[in-house]
Amino acid sequence: QDICDVNGLTREDFVHGRLHISFLEMFLSDFSSMAPMIFFPGLKELQVMHCELTSIEGLESCTGLERMWLNENNIRAIKGLDKCTQLQELYLYTNQISKLEGLDQLVNLEKLWVMDNQIRAIEGLENLTKLRKLNLAQNRIEFIGMSLENNVALEDLNLACNYIGSFRDIPPLDKLPKLTSLSFNDPHFGDNPLCHLCNYQTYTLNHLQRLRQLDGLIISDEQRHHAEATFV
Repeated sequence: QDICDVNGLTREDFVHGRLHISFLEMFLSDFSSMAPMIFFPGLKELQVMHCELTSIEGLESCTGLERMWLNENNIRAIKGLDKCTQLQELYLYTNQISKLEGLDQLVNLEKLWVMDNQIRAIEGLENLTKLRKLNLAQNRIEFIGMSLENNVALEDLNLACNYIGSFRDIPPLDKLPKLTSLSFNDPHFGDNPLCHLCNYQTYTLNHLQRLRQLDGLIISDEQRHHAEATFV
């Protein structure tokens, strides 16, 4: 009943038209379970924000979901998305998530925002070969390594406000042929220990020559020439 009231749906709308309802939103409510979503298999877009949601499980019937906002809840784990294979955009920022998992079946995902959580490692993204934008700012990540090597469509990567502290995590990113925007420092979140190393910007620009934007700033020709000259 609360879902219908918030979304302006009458009893008649629910009884006769629920199969065709494509958008629902819940905001600042005590909505705590996805179980009612079984009645809305036609959903394309779902927004549950600033609620008491602790689990994502319960979306098995929502196989056509394309965009979902579940930010600013109390979600602790990414589970229950196996049937949501049409998802293109997923927003899970400001929750209590500690691990990247449960994303294997989201092969059409293009945008994933999981900033402001408690994630310690970049993992579980191997199947997301269409992923273009990834935001993992304000987590607890210490290393990148080869964790993103399968994400060949990645264009925009934000890792600001983590614990990354070594230059060795820069060269592997050159294997991402479409990466043009990279942030280790962001005015909204903060930076990484890496950003305080001598020649951080110069080293990054020299190894990632396809970048057009670093830490939110457009890379000038002068900066690029300086980086090249420094390492010649």
